[in-house]
Amino acid sequence: MACGGKVAEETIMEDVSNEEDEESTGVEDESEVFADQNEHVDSRSAYEADVGIFEKIRLENFMSHHLFEFVFGSNVNIICGQNGSGKSAIIAALQIGLGARTSSADRGKSVSSYVRNGATFGTIKIQIRNRKVGEVDNRYNPHLYGDAIIVERKLVRTGSGGGWTFRDRNDRKVKLGGIAPREELTRILDHFNLRVENPIAVLTQQKSKQFLSSGKDTDRYKFFMEATGLQQVKSELIAIARVKTEISQILDKKKSFVEDIEKGLAVLKKRYDVAQEMSTLEGRIEELESLWAWTLVAEEEDTLEKYKEQVKVFEERIQEHQNNAEICEQEVQRSRAQVDSLNEEINTATQKIRAQTQKVNSTRTELRSLKQQISIQGKEKNACDSAIRDAARRASKLEDDLRAARAKHEQGNSALDDIEKDLEEKQAEKRRSEANVEALEAELGKLVEQLHRVRDDMQGVDRESQKCKIHEDRARSEAQQYQKSQGNSLSKWGRHIPELQNRIDKAFAEGKFKKKPIGPVGAYVNVKEEEWARAIQHCLGSTLSAYLVDNSHDQGVLRKLVPQRSYQAIIQTQFDSRYHIPRSATAPHGLYAVMDAITVSEDPVFNVLVDQGEIEKQILVKSPSEATMYTEREHPNIRKCWLPDGSQMYTRNSAAVYRSGERHLPVLLAQDMTDQINALLSRAEDLAREGNELRARKSSIQRERDELSQKELTLTRGSRDTRKRISQLDFDISRLQSAIEERASEFDSSSWDAQIAQTREDTEEQKRKKEDMAKKIDDLKEAMSETNHTLDNDKDLLENLGGELEDLKKNLDESSDAYRKAVASSSQGKARMEKLKTMKEDAMQALQNFEEKLQKEIDSAMQLAPERIYRGQKNSSQLESDIKKLKAKLRGEQERHAGRSLLEIEKEYIEAKQRKAKNDHDLRKMDEHLRRVHTGYSARKKKYLRMRHQTKVETNVHFKYFMAKRRHMGELIFDDKGGENGEGTLRLNVAMSNHKKKDGGRYRTGEMTGLSGGERNYTTFCFMLALGESINVPVRIMDEFDVFMDAQNRRSCYETLIDVSKDMPGRQFVFVSPLELPNVQASLRVKIQKLAPPERPGVRQQYLEEFVNVST
Repeated sequence: MACGGKVAEETIMEDVSNEEDEESTGVEDESEVFADQNEHVDSRSAYEADVGIFEKIRLENFMSHHLFEFVFGSNVNIICGQNGSGKSAIIAALQIGLGARTSSADRGKSVSSYVRNGATFGTIKIQIRNRKVGEVDNRYNPHLYGDAIIVERKLVRTGSGGGWTFRDRNDRKVKLGGIAPREELTRILDHFNLRVENPIAVLTQQKSKQFLSSGKDTDRYKFFMEATGLQQVKSELIAIARVKTEISQILDKKKSFVEDIEKGLAVLKKRYDVAQEMSTLEGRIEELESLWAWTLVAEEEDTLEKYKEQVKVFEERIQEHQNNAEICEQEVQRSRAQVDSLNEEINTATQKIRAQTQKVNSTRTELRSLKQQISIQGKEKNACDSAIRDAARRASKLEDDLRAARAKHEQGNSALDDIEKDLEEKQAEKRRSEANVEALEAELGKLVEQLHRVRDDMQGVDRESQKCKIHEDRARSEAQQYQKSQGNSLSKWGRHIPELQNRIDKAFAEGKFKKKPIGPVGAYVNVKEEEWARAIQHCLGSTLSAYLVDNSHDQGVLRKLVPQRSYQAIIQTQFDSRYHIPRSATAPHGLYAVMDAITVSEDPVFNVLVDQGEIEKQILVKSPSEATMYTEREHPNIRKCWLPDGSQMYTRNSAAVYRSGERHLPVLLAQDMTDQINALLSRAEDLAREGNELRARKSSIQRERDELSQKELTLTRGSRDTRKRISQLDFDISRLQSAIEERASEFDSSSWDAQIAQTREDTEEQKRKKEDMAKKIDDLKEAMSETNHTLDNDKDLLENLGGELEDLKKNLDESSDAYRKAVASSSQGKARMEKLKTMKEDAMQALQNFEEKLQKEIDSAMQLAPERIYRGQKNSSQLESDIKKLKAKLRGEQERHAGRSLLEIEKEYIEAKQRKAKNDHDLRKMDEHLRRVHTGYSARKKKYLRMRHQTKVETNVHFKYFMAKRRHMGELIFDDKGGENGEGTLRLNVAMSNHKKKDGGRYRTGEMTGLSGGERNYTTFCFMLALGESINVPVRIMDEFDVFMDAQNRRSCYETLIDVSKDMPGRQFVFVSPLELPNVQASLRVKIQKLAPPERPGVRQQYLEEFVNVST
């Protein structure tokens, strides 16, 4: 067989080589591929990756990192640092965290070896982008993860406890619903095409050293085949060819036995025909008598088996009910604990909301106070400016007055009476102005408070107007949906329901369901009286839009039929006949239950409404007083009381609870949706009118605000002008008093000089005061900004607390309903189990009686034939009749035949026929299987050849493209059988830009030894980039790829990397190097992170140069 496998491998290699010419058919020219590639690059340069790239990694106790976090850029990431700084640990963490084998990371033999020395465990958290941009949605399970997927892996040094955990962007743990963590990780990696073990996607230090140090064409070809996945396909083809050869050999061997089998069967047939003529009737009679006796026993045993099967069914059902009872009891305890926990959380949330509300009000008061202080300080600053200008004018005027006074003093004291009269008028005007200033400032303070209140009112009206607009749009949308549902009664239960029902009908016709699902539930429920439709709809809730399935297989099939981005509730229940509800389990006599108010056309629907909705214990009442009366009685068969408007009342912890219904919710159970549509349209119109009124009120408040602002400006100007006038009057009074004194005595200029000096001092004082005011205003504005920020945070926190409280209340209602349902289900299961036990005891007694009867029949049969004879097609009555006929014929046929028993010959002949039939059947099956294997093998081989050729062309195009980035020329030459042992080879044919001939041309070489070390490494680097583009991975990681390059080629390499990366913003690149970067600058798309070497006392890492020396 090993030889056959070798032949098969040689055969497929020969077939692959013979069909090389066929590869060109169906594959475009290299120029077309290059054009398509450029078009693809240009088209994707307009966006960055929305899914599948790394956003962040966090390491704890991993290798050399105690606690480390790195945020990836969306395009180019360059991580550099000294040896031992932990660069490669980041790459190893990405591989280990995403499930790669420990050997592929080249850092340890087991997961525990990656835990930091001295720690017992380590943690890797990797955040993968999962957001939607534009029309195309490439996200993975966005309803579970949102915009980011966090993969967390815990590593333990000893024992168990490690594994994967999946979280969403908010770091909340995601429940996988029964899916193994490893399977979920595989699905995520396959969805985003993340290949953490592929050396092209993640090139580790070890792989980089091996690849850069190897220059064999066969090694490059192997690397090409493994990196592109073609080697795996080739191995599978070889395995298929080996299986095909083995099947063909087995088939030939079986065909060689056909002639001998046919000859032996012909001999047995002839012997059987002769023996059949010589058989005796006596043996036949004995056989029939024994057969008759055992046939009678077999018939009795069939009846006994029915009794046993019945007992077994009872036992299985009892065991099933016992298991269900234990599950129900656990559910009761869990639900009760959940209800208590939710009550405590609601109380805590309520206290937090109260405290937060008080804090928000206090912050608003503080903010208004700061605004008033800023306004006052601003006015005082303006007053200082006016005072400075006035002082400058006074100083100038005093100097002019001094010169005039000298002249006037010489003219005498003739104008003294006029000066004194003018002085009295100025003093009276000053007193009036001071009183006017006090009145203006008091009125201005009241006006500022009124203006703040008007602005708060306008903000509240604006918020109410936006809410009205949202509710109006929602009402119109719902009305349009229900208008469309008039022609299709299913669409009112969900927009996706008609499409889902069509898929169910088609799948059922194709036989995919064991039993056809029933739904939506609401389509099978009719309300007897329209007035109770709203209450019944609130009572049954989301169950109305659910579908029912009989078993888990049908549930899985139905899940796959649900349209994408649509949610569908599915309830699994056995499709049994309708429950019989005893009178003792229903509501008290005289009360109107939901079960009495509806008609249900399907039995499973009725059973589900009883199990989950408890419709026999949900009471319909017309007034709140009746609901209160029945609730306070706490009757065990009364769960809730429902009012016509959908409000409900029930008892919780011996306290009555009242919850109002959603009155604007459309009544889907109504026979005619016209009233519901009209109500929604009417509500939309009311909301539109209310919105118009709010907008009108907002305009009125805006006008009032503008008027108040204008009035505030007028009062501020009046106060400022009056203060200026008072200052002017003070100056004039002082001047006049000085004039009077001058007239009464000799002219003295000292008073003018003193006033001028005082005026200048006042100017300097006002300037200092102005600077203090400006500083205070800045401080107040900064405090007001901080207060505004605090207020916004407090408002957001208050809103979040309110949302959490509503969610908790909703969860409490659901948990309470689940608790009551669990208690009811437990009671019903116990009653059914007791009934089944009684039925089992009756069946056991009947079984015992029948076994005694059967034993008597067996004893009689053993007297005729000690060994059991299995019955044929005839029953005992028919056999008894045949025995009588044969006994009558026996007397005439006793001496006609003798010899071997016909039964023995017949048995031998039949077994030979069966063996021949089985051999013929096996040959046909093997022929058919061989044809299918050959067909599949041929199809796969053609696809493999096309794929290999396409990959070669794309890799060659990308290689030329990357070499041309630095004006080099290059080509990949593939030879699939060019090696010494028939292995494939891959030769790099390049022409470097600086290798020129005398005539201006370039030297081309296919031997890498003709290039410098840097040029050889740069060429190899371009080949690796080309391979990466051919497999189309979103993330490329390269560790220490540039260590063998010289400075010039390293600079060219990095320029090429950055240029290529910028041309592909939809890809993410991570480059790791221990060397200094050759003049690479960080930018919006290029992130450079330099790591500091961690302290490792007593530990010395082997450097790359030492590794190369040891290897060579």
